Amino acid sequence: MTWENERTKPGKRLFHVVEMDLDFCAETYGVAPCTAALNVGNPHKCFNTRVTCQDPANYNRESKTYRFCDPIEGIPKLFEAIPSLQNVETAPVQIDPGKSMGVRASVSMTFADHRYHDRGIDKYVAERKSGAAAFDGSTYDPYEQGTYFGKLTSRNLYKIGRPLRVLSGYLPWDHNLPAENQIAYTEEEVLANLRTHTYVIDSFEGPDSQGAFTVVAKDILRLASQNKAECPVQTTGRLVAAIDDAVTSLTLTPAGVGNSEYAASGTIRIESELMTYTRSGDVFTVVRETDGSTAATHVIDSGVQECKRFAAARVDAVIEDLLVNFAGIDSSFITLGDWDLESDPWLTSQVFSTLIVEPTPVETLVNELCRESLVFIWWDDINSQIRFRSIRPRDADEKNALILVSGDNAIIEESYSRRTGEQFSKVVVSLARPSFVTRMDDQTNFEQTVSSTDEDAESADQYNESKVKRIASRWLDSSQRGSALQLASRTLAIFRDSRDRHRFRVSAKNASLWTGDIFKLQHRSLQGFRGEEIVTQMQVLKVQELEDGSFEYVAIADSFVNRYIFIGPDTLGEYSAETQSNKDRYFWISDANGKMSDGSDGYRII
Repeated sequence: MTWENERTKPGKRLFHVVEMDLDFCAETYGVAPCTAALNVGNPHKCFNTRVTCQDPANYNRESKTYRFCDPIEGIPKLFEAIPSLQNVETAPVQIDPGKSMGVRASVSMTFADHRYHDRGIDKYVAERKSGAAAFDGSTYDPYEQGTYFGKLTSRNLYKIGRPLRVLSGYLPWDHNLPAENQIAYTEEEVLANLRTHTYVIDSFEGPDSQGAFTVVAKDILRLASQNKAECPVQTTGRLVAAIDDAVTSLTLTPAGVGNSEYAASGTIRIESELMTYTRSGDVFTVVRETDGSTAATHVIDSGVQECKRFAAARVDAVIEDLLVNFAGIDSSFITLGDWDLESDPWLTSQVFSTLIVEPTPVETLVNELCRESLVFIWWDDINSQIRFRSIRPRDADEKNALILVSGDNAIIEESYSRRTGEQFSKVVVSLARPSFVTRMDDQTNFEQTVSSTDEDAESADQYNESKVKRIASRWLDSSQRGSALQLASRTLAIFRDSRDRHRFRVSAKNASLWTGDIFKLQHRSLQGFRGEEIVTQMQVLKVQELEDGSFEYVAIADSFVNRYIFIGPDTLGEYSAETQSNKDRYFWISDANGKMSDGSDGYRII
């Protein structure tokens, strides 16, 4: 059994399993290296969690998996899961191509609280009953005292960011047979039939007076959210004494802060002055008034903030640095080989040099990079990977492999809708900040401005108004005016006309597309000038599995769907004599009217 096979069968029943990996100490109470001992100050043995630990120096963290499932008929008898799961509500990831990190995926799970014997959770459950786990010899029966989730919450104070998996799929059931005659599947067979979605724990809520306990989890990119990660990290060093505008050596307090918080060399900011430095311990040797700043006097206890400099770094490397080194995301979630496959052919010019002088949310910085490089990232919760893509044309092989989704073969009747998207007629890019300490939201703090305008779009014959999109860039310097012009023109090419959002549902057996996929959409509501149904190349923005087993999609028209230039080999012949495959894959020069010799549209340069 697999999810791919079971989703196509009639009579299937949606089934969920939730797994939480919570911290658990590998040591045994009082056994070396653990030095904990029962006494008046520690009257009860720990529960092998950090908040209950009595010997923190020897706390040895590993993970314990807690598994829960829906309480439905047909669960294997030896299936190791507590059937207390009452409800699973998901809010899927939604990508935002060329604009931001999009919307984080989240899941909310509600459980029914109950009594529990603590076996398999508490290493000393027998000693709680005998009195050996208490200094005064007192006893209690874990089944009679407290509840499962009440105790779980108390013992696991430190759970935020720990892994959580939702396994969803279908539990086989033959509706023509009574319960006693159903096929007895093994635990391994049931788990193989489920698709795993990976998250991290965000919060525990409850249990409340009705016994409801809720766990909220989000995708791994929550670690880069506004209030959770900043670049550069806030540093706490202060001047041990006042300095004038000429000294080239300064000392920080408190003692030891240099080694604990600052690199061996780099750039620091004191008030509005920037300085490069090398250091020995807490003593810094500095070069004053760098990066467009002005030397000044600074009083005792002035804060000394380390800055983050990016030098000639490609956009994918910058984003990877921000996510791993500042948001604390495990590098195993980023497959750099896949990122390179996207970046090498399309993003070689997206190279940035800048200095970030104050703690700035990682999410803000990544959103800027998405917008200025026309890229996007998202969490692939099924494959446990952070995906990276650029907004670009599709080559011939990619186009030929696209799946067609239509109202005839897949879309559930009456489920299609369409909503108007954004539209702009002018894009203005501001660049070249004279000083890195100037405010980003003040247009007067930029030395250069470039723009791209579509006058036809603004004319009375077309949209009859001007709509401006402004981009203020901390990443483009004065030498990158060409890159700014390219950004303005490409952004305008994408948003010149409304990119409508299309919403529809398909049954589970037709749900082969996932977030970020490119496909072809055909529906009676998508019509050409003559009222004929047309096929439109689309990109999936969001996919949500619904309680009835169907899947809801939100999609947007793909960017750059015309004919674009791919340089071909010098063995190519004249256009009219070439194969259709080569015409689709490479380019030829059109006539002055933008037409090829057969009357078809010419190719475009982006």
